[in-house]
Amino acid sequence: MSLALIRGRGVAGLVAARRLARAGWSVVLAGPPHHSDRIVTLDPSVVDLLALELGREVLAAVAPAPIAVRELAWSPGPPETVPGELVAVPLRSLTAAMEERLPPGITVVETPPERSFDEVLDATGRGRSARLRSGARTAWGWTVPLSGPVGRAVLEAHLEGWVFVAPAGAQVSVQVVLPGDGGHELARELARRTLAGRGWSATLERLAAAPPVACDATPAFGDPIAPCGAILVGDAACAEDPLSGSGVGRAVRGAVLGAAVATAAPGDRTAVRRHYLTRLALAHAAHLAGAADFYARSRCAAAFAPAVAAMRDHARHLRREVAAPAILQLDASHRDARLVPRPVRVAASS
Repeated sequence: MSLALIRGRGVAGLVAARRLARAGWSVVLAGPPHHSDRIVTLDPSVVDLLALELGREVLAAVAPAPIAVRELAWSPGPPETVPGELVAVPLRSLTAAMEERLPPGITVVETPPERSFDEVLDATGRGRSARLRSGARTAWGWTVPLSGPVGRAVLEAHLEGWVFVAPAGAQVSVQVVLPGDGGHELARELARRTLAGRGWSATLERLAAAPPVACDATPAFGDPIAPCGAILVGDAACAEDPLSGSGVGRAVRGAVLGAAVATAAPGDRTAVRRHYLTRLALAHAAHLAGAADFYARSRCAAAFAPAVAAMRDHARHLRREVAAPAILQLDASHRDARLVPRPVRVAASS
């Protein structure tokens, strides 16, 4: 029986483990439990994807809270109100429900054993080896008990950054994204403006007493096949701007694709890994181009101008890589199938 090690017990790692176990592999799922208090929003396509991959019972176990209305105060002009069609769930509850329902063949440990594996998948989060980081930005987040009615999700751009508010049952999540290292005092001020502007004073009082959690929110793309041969999945391979709101869906899709790469027949190894690199590069290029356009239409366009320029430049760069055989050729003589230059043949002049 083939043996795989998966590092990371978030959504991507859990989905990859399930996929490999169902394919008949023995799987070691390693890493600390997922402790994030962040609330994530899922659109109908992601809900259907999770139901197909995990079963409806996993979603029912976390009691997703519907968001019927979204308020968009993004571009100059009056805010828009649109149908929500979202559900919100605490990320910790989702990963706990997934882990409780793992199929047979998966061993969960905090520290991986010292032994060899047929395949290693890295799902440990935002890549430490990212080679393209598209304009630095920081996300500051609070998850506090819900005080008073917050009946809708809100996305609001200010001149200095943007704020997203999402209620989920008895909690509400407030996320502020700022360019660069953006300090927590400015983040708290933007959150205050958004909450106070809607009369959510009780939630504002709770937020004022809670420390924020900061995390890197920079879109990043790394080599999806690590030098050691590990297959990177989820944010470890390519991390999107949080503005996309599709982190869970991306994690599931990336894990499904990464597991397919791991289980490919040995003779297909190089072609499959090249396909994986190409798919991720094209998807990330599309994300960067779309996010750049969305930022450029916002009230915070000036603050994020360097990030927008970097995203557009990197989108073009990734598309050139996909189109250029000299960059995308894989060296099949090495297990890690690294990208190597392909010699360019120049026709002799007559």
